[in-house]
Amino acid sequence: MASNPYTSTLLPPSKPQLITTMKTTKPSTKPTLNYASLPLTPTIKTKQHPPHQPFKWNILQRAAAATFDMLEAALVSRETRIPLPKTSDPRVQISGNFAPVPEQSPNHNLTVSGTIPNCITGVYVRNGANPLYEPISGHHLFDGDGMVHAVSFHEDSVSYSCKLTETHRLVQERETGHPVFPKAIGELHGHFGVVRLVLLYVRTLFGLVDPSKGMGVANAGLIYFNNRLLAMSEDDLPYHIRVTSSSDIETVGRYDFFGTLGCAMIAHPKIDPVTGEMFALSYDVVRKPYLKYFKFTKDGKKSPAVDIQLDEPTMMHDFAITENYVVLPDQQVVFKLEEMAKGGSPVVYDKNKMSRLLDFHLFLFLNG
Repeated sequence: MASNPYTSTLLPPSKPQLITTMKTTKPSTKPTLNYASLPLTPTIKTKQHPPHQPFKWNILQRAAAATFDMLEAALVSRETRIPLPKTSDPRVQISGNFAPVPEQSPNHNLTVSGTIPNCITGVYVRNGANPLYEPISGHHLFDGDGMVHAVSFHEDSVSYSCKLTETHRLVQERETGHPVFPKAIGELHGHFGVVRLVLLYVRTLFGLVDPSKGMGVANAGLIYFNNRLLAMSEDDLPYHIRVTSSSDIETVGRYDFFGTLGCAMIAHPKIDPVTGEMFALSYDVVRKPYLKYFKFTKDGKKSPAVDIQLDEPTMMHDFAITENYVVLPDQQVVFKLEEMAKGGSPVVYDKNKMSRLLDFHLFLFLNG
């Protein structure tokens, strides 16, 4: 069986606790408990990006939208004549255990098989890809919209809820009633991928979509840092998520660390367990520097970024930190956007490249 793609974390009441697996069945009839004392994500006043404003299209825009939709339908009709590879066939990628699930409001007082240890209290959360709309063409597991699942523990009571993260991308596609942003892995390959990028460009020119506030799906990672739960994907800024006192899940907004983070950040930053600092990467697939490295103090202040010199843009999905060093994998999966014009994929395995590990001292930033 394939491994579960979801990533998870535990929101600590005081210190991180190990969570155990338990079975749940239908809700019990026990009275609902008062969750006022449940240690959930605190309400924090912080600078967020303004929410997406609903589109108010004029006659010209409505006509343009209908035209572009017809062009895309013709594109899909032509594209689906060719069998999709398993890596982008939704019948393979999101079937069985990986099939999408609907959102669920808080379901309280679930029946527990066994006993919940007294040391387990707080909220266990996980993040994963869950497409809002059924794919009509190529789709990879990692293309889906981010959905956060929360299991809340308080004494002998357990609650569960799951909600899609309200990214700017998702809000706009929900408003238009269908996908309008290309899927990074399942659709952006070959000549069809080039046409999709052109469609996105002209839709933007006509004011039908607004990619300026990010096109990420926030589906790949979760981290609890500086009293904030952040949902992330490496193509955008993090999104601040809140678990409420009623065990519901809310999207606070796109989070830029008080205006200091102006670039995408990978989905798996690392927190130093001693200092509380968070270390992160950002990579660019178009222009140099292809990789940047930076940190945040435990109260969320960003350091200046350090440029890491790479000869070509490289998939830098993860990295590691030790007590004294940062370790970066410079591997053979690289980005070559020009391959799309040749009918290929922009993500390429370069067999001639020598994989290597880059390491440098962790405390490079201590003096600013």
